[in-house]
Amino acid sequence: MAWIEWWADAANVIWWQVVVVGSLIWLYQGARSLVMRTETRRATLKILVAGVFCAALGSMNLWVAKTLGTLIPQKAGGIDGPLREDWGAEAPPEEREKSSRIAASMAFVASGVLIKYVDRAGTWRDYCPTVEDRHRIADEARVRAQVSAQSEEAYSSAVRTWAAGITALLLGWLGPRVSAAMKGR
Repeated sequence: MAWIEWWADAANVIWWQVVVVGSLIWLYQGARSLVMRTETRRATLKILVAGVFCAALGSMNLWVAKTLGTLIPQKAGGIDGPLREDWGAEAPPEEREKSSRIAASMAFVASGVLIKYVDRAGTWRDYCPTVEDRHRIADEARVRAQVSAQSEEAYSSAVRTWAAGITALLLGWLGPRVSAAMKGR
């Protein structure tokens, strides 16, 4: 079944590439036809349809880039200093130890700060990060890197789409003029 999903993904990518290339061709041909004054209605329609598609696709990619940029997990402010001496004093000793260890773990994972926690006897102890804490930090860094890379890719895709559309339009517009100037020599 995985090969079916692969083919579906491949077909989706190919479909979008065909549509983008088709739009660029329409922009080029439409501009060229307008300059040469042939089929002006059809040329105008091609430019409008392809231009709207390129603008919409670029805008969608820009929106994705900005949205992914807001999804990048920010460092949690969390606890960045020591817990108060009376922290959790009203809780049972087991609950106080458990919650203070969680707070110390969160402070370490969020900001790399080591704070003290309260054990069951009420003694303040230095928190020693666990392997799980280190895994959470590595996972968070991996997620940040992946989301950041996808955001940058979406942004560059938006710029490439707009630049390709403008380039196709300019080449279609300038091509016949340059050709006519070369023939006039």
